[in-house]
Formats: sequence, structure tokens, C-alpha cells
Amino acid sequence: MDRINGIICRIMVCCLFLIYIGSAVACGHRTEGTVGSPGVSSETETTVIGIDGLEDVKNVEDNQVLYFRDQEQLEDDEVVERATHVVDAVYIGKNNGSSLKDDIFQVKTIYKGRIDTVDEAELHVLLTEAHPEGTNLVAGQTYNLCLEKNFSVYYDYNHYVQIGRIVSQTDIKDWNDYHDMIDNTLKEIQMTNPEAYGVPFADSTLPIKDIIDFSSNIFIVEIKGVYAESQIQDTTVYYCTVKKTAKNEPTNGGGILITLFNNSVEVGEEYLVLLADASDTAPIYTLSAKSKSIFSLAEVNSIPELNIICNEAKEYQATNLNAEFSLID
Repeated sequence: MDRINGIICRIMVCCLFLIYIGSAVACGHRTEGTVGSPGVSSETETTVIGIDGLEDVKNVEDNQVLYFRDQEQLEDDEVVERATHVVDAVYIGKNNGSSLKDDIFQVKTIYKGRIDTVDEAELHVLLTEAHPEGTNLVAGQTYNLCLEKNFSVYYDYNHYVQIGRIVSQTDIKDWNDYHDMIDNTLKEIQMTNPEAYGVPFADSTLPIKDIIDFSSNIFIVEIKGVYAESQIQDTTVYYCTVKKTAKNEPTNGGGILITLFNNSVEVGEEYLVLLADASDTAPIYTLSAKSKSIFSLAEVNSIPELNIICNEAKEYQATNLNAEFSLID
């Protein structure tokens, strides 16, 4: 149960399902998430930041993300080695329009990682470390950031989580010493860590056939109830029971959890769901695409490709109807 709670928290607060956006091709088409690309991991290995316990999600105050620091304190060179991206960036300001209250930076120099500065002119950064006492980030000033790139089907844009310390260009000696350390570290290390973390998903603009082909799991499920409501994302985790299977078999005896966008389903109704790979996350499943991933049975009848799937789906006898999941009334 603790493992399930931990995974859900990371789904809902941007700390587990992280993915690199690249130019990889899935099903012969470019996808929003890199599929089958070297260096992409579906489970973060970081011990520096995270969210601890489902109650942290339910009790987030002022829609702020709660972070904890691992007892392990990394040296500067270890932070550079662990980061997916190391950049110098100009501070733009707080993203007050987001419930995450992330900070926006414009990249000047990239030392580690790949960023398409045309598609991603600004980085949305979740700061996890308090700045030195009495100081604040100043708009227009340049800072060095060590980051972990986060991506999810549920995000509107990439999230970069800051790890290690923030170095300001105004402290000339510290700035120069830190950049010497970066240069030396990057010469010595082998780039074996992932370029980003997450569960790959398909571009919603693809034809429905391609999203079907991309989906690792296709089920007809009944929405049984709400398991967790996010305070910082427009998502809800639902407990569902699998009624029929069209691709792959569900875990946990057919009693599974699916993260869905708010107001997309009704409790007690049945839906055809197209779901991404869940090898590292089951019994928690995520959508194959932002849209074109969940359909009422009435909608299925009007889409030939889905109608065929529904007619050929096999009955599934769920054996975990009284699952250990506690539903929200």
C-alpha cells in the first residue's frame, strides 16, 4: 500500500512520471514523448527530491508542491552528474498563472542535456531549495541551474526540477569556480543517466488508429470511485474494475487505478480506455494521449476502429473487487 501511495503522489505532483521530449518516432509518427529512445527511463532514480505519502497530496496548502530532501547530501560534482540538464539561464519571474507556482527562466548556455530553444524558449522550473538567507531571485539576472527534466501526458509543458544549489553570476568567484567544476566533471563522467524521466505517450493529433497501435493496454472498465483528487493538477485518480480486455491483461486482479483529467468520466459508467505502458507503474495506469484515450460506449459505436475493438474484446472476470484502495466519498 505504501508503494502504491508513493507512486500516485509522484504521478500527481510531477515527481515520478518524467519523460524526454525528442524527435523519436512511434508507430511511424513523431510523438509528444520519446518512445524507445536510448537514455529514457520510466522511473526516476533520484534520491534528492520527491513527495512522501498520499496525505501530502491531499493536504497541500495553497496549491504548493511539497518537497522533501533525502538525508543524502550530494556534492556539487555529484549533482552535475545526476542532473539531466545543466544550464545558465536568465530569471524571468514567477509563473503566477500556474497552481504549481513554478519559476520561469530563459536559457543562455547549455552544458548538459538537449533543449530545443525554439520550441522551448522558456523553462518552467520547480525550485526545491531555499536560497541563501536574505536573497531572492532577481529578474534579468543569470543563474546556473542543475535540473531534472520531467514530462507527463498530464502536463501542458515540460517541468524541470531544480536539484543542488543555485549559483548567481553576481558572485564572480563562486560563479567561476562552479563553472570550472562543471567543465571538469563533464570531462570525467560517462553520460549514463537518463536524459529525462517518464511514461511515453502519443501525440493527440495522430489518427485514432495510430494511438490504438501505440497503446500498450486497452480495456473496457467500470469507474468504481475516486481514489485521490489532486490539489495541484487538473486530474483525479479513479479506482476501476476491468470488464473486458482488448490488448494485454490487467494487473492486480483487474482492480486498477487510472489517472484521468477532471470531469472526463462518471462514476458507475463503463468506458473504453487506451492506456500507456504500465510495466513500472501498475496497478496505476496512465493515458496513451491527452485526448482520444477514453471513450464512453456510446462514443465507441460511432468510431469504426473502436467499435471493432469493443466487439472483439474478451470478457474479464475481475478477482480483486474488494481491493485495498480506500475510496473518497
